[in-house]
Amino acid sequence: MAKRAKAKSGKTTSGKTTGKAKSTAGKSAGGGKKAGVAAAAKQSFVSGLVARGEAKRAPKGNLPSGATHEIVGVDEAGAPTVVRRRFSAF
Repeated sequence: MAKRAKAKSGKTTSGKTTGKAKSTAGKSAGGGKKAGVAAAAKQSFVSGLVARGEAKRAPKGNLPSGATHEIVGVDEAGAPTVVRRRFSAF
């Protein structure tokens, strides 16, 4: 049996596909819209924690009562970076 020559498109000279060509249709380069939505959701979540008093700094390692998240720093944009430390009873 003779080997069939492959064209650049991933098809043999008989027109059958080899299964090696991959489609990139519908894929975005850097996440695009999904990354923007995730960043907006994160910002909304953190600002809500701060507004409700659930995120606070822990002076001397003791988290104030009512706080579930500790503010451990700020990012480049000045938004607080939070870490969950305990769960709320209600």
